[in-house]
Amino acid sequence: KHRHFRSDDHRRPSRESRRIVSLRVGRAAEHDSVEAMSPLTPARSPRARQRLAWWLALPVAARDSIGGVGLGVLSLLPLGVQGVALGELHHHAAPWVSPVLIAAQTLPLALRRIRPGVALAIVGLAFAAAQLAGVGTGVAGLGLFVAIYSFAAYQRRHRVVIDGGATVAYAVLAYALHVEGSPNRLIDWVTFFLVLTTPWFIGQLVRRRLAEQESREARIAQRAVQDARNQLARDLH
Repeated sequence: KHRHFRSDDHRRPSRESRRIVSLRVGRAAEHDSVEAMSPLTPARSPRARQRLAWWLALPVAARDSIGGVGLGVLSLLPLGVQGVALGELHHHAAPWVSPVLIAAQTLPLALRRIRPGVALAIVGLAFAAAQLAGVGTGVAGLGLFVAIYSFAAYQRRHRVVIDGGATVAYAVLAYALHVEGSPNRLIDWVTFFLVLTTPWFIGQLVRRRLAEQESREARIAQRAVQDARNQLARDLH
C-alpha cells in the first residue's frame, strides 16, 4: 500500500504539470492573438470566423495567386488605362505579346511571400520587356510595385545582393530605353527610381513589425514553458 501510494503521488504531478503547460500555453496564445488585434476591430460573427479560418487554411501561394490573377484579368479588360509607360515608347507588336507580358507581370505574384526574390526577378524582367517592346499592358505594371514590396517584407537571404542587382538592372533598362529613343531625361529616370523605393520602404516597415511580433511570440512561449517548469518543480517538492 505504501508503495502504491508513492507511485500515484509521482504520477499526479506529471498529469498536473501537463495540464498546467496546456493551460498556460493556451492563455499565452490567446493573449497574443488578442494583442495583435486592433481595439477598433469589430467582433466577427461565427460565420465570418469560419470563412476567415477557411481562407487562412489555404496555402500562402494559393491566396497570393488570387490577387495576381485578379490583376491580370483587370489588365486584359478594356479599361482605357495605359498603365506604367516608363520609356514612353509605342511600338506595334504581335497580338500575343501583350497577354504574355501581362501574365508574366501578374501570375508570378503567387510566389511573392514564399519566393519573393524569384517573383521580383520574373516580374522585373517582364516589366522591362514590356517597356522595351513599347506595348501597353494596362495595370499589370503595378505587379512590379507589389513584387518590390513583397521582397522588402519577406526576403530573408541575399537581400543586399538582390538589392544591388535590381538597382543595376534598372540603370541598364533606363540606358536601353534611352538608346531606343525614349524622350525621358535623367531627372525622369531618377524620379521613377524614387517612386519604386516607396513600396520598398513600406515593405521594410512591415518586415520590422513582423520581426517584433515573432520576438514577442517567442518570449511568451518561453515564459509559459518556464512557468510550467517552476510549477512542476513546486509540485515535486
